[in-house]
Amino acid sequence: MVDQRWMYLQNRTCAEYLTGLKSFMIAAEADQSSQRKSAMCCPCIDCRNITKFSNAMHVHAHLIIRGFTDDYNCWNMHGEEGVNDRDMPDAEGMCADQQTGGQARGQDWEEGLSGSSDGEAPCGDQDDGHYLSEDELDDIGDNYVHIANQLEEMVRDAMGYDECANIEFGKLTKLVKDMKTPLYPGCKEKYTKLFTSLKLLQLKAHDLYIIIMPLARCIHL
Repeated sequence: MVDQRWMYLQNRTCAEYLTGLKSFMIAAEADQSSQRKSAMCCPCIDCRNITKFSNAMHVHAHLIIRGFTDDYNCWNMHGEEGVNDRDMPDAEGMCADQQTGGQARGQDWEEGLSGSSDGEAPCGDQDDGHYLSEDELDDIGDNYVHIANQLEEMVRDAMGYDECANIEFGKLTKLVKDMKTPLYPGCKEKYTKLFTSLKLLQLKAHDLYIIIMPLARCIHL
């Protein structure tokens, strides 16, 4: 089975995730066409391959905003042969717990993007393999222009479909805007509203308020 670790990256706007997601969508659309399916199962953490959409762009948006449901390394609902642990009878209880945890992580991530005032970090569990490291956050900043342009193109294409013009794309549009808007006029290019919010949430998660001032000096020219 191909390595699918990219599917569960916390940073769903990085080049690795977006490239992997593109490969998934190509495979899923090919399966839908070859099998003459009228709709595509959505494998996001909320839909869990139960909800289907006739428009593939809706699935695409869910997987950026919410992420993949747990344990879907084998895309057996989208043309790939094989089984996942969640498909086995003795794994039902475990999968139920994983789904609950996955939904919570997705909700936290969305709240972080939307600028929620409750102050919670995007991912509460630092040891689940999805926590954003300092290097990963720096990589986000260094590649912001490329990532933002990719997302902006996707949103622009998707707006041609009436079915997709809903709250999900409203969130995605806000994400793109925050990725390209400087924190304040004259600050360093990579310190956009979204990138700075991620940095501050990371500091809060580690109770590292003492290094807030060095961060402020990094942001300022």
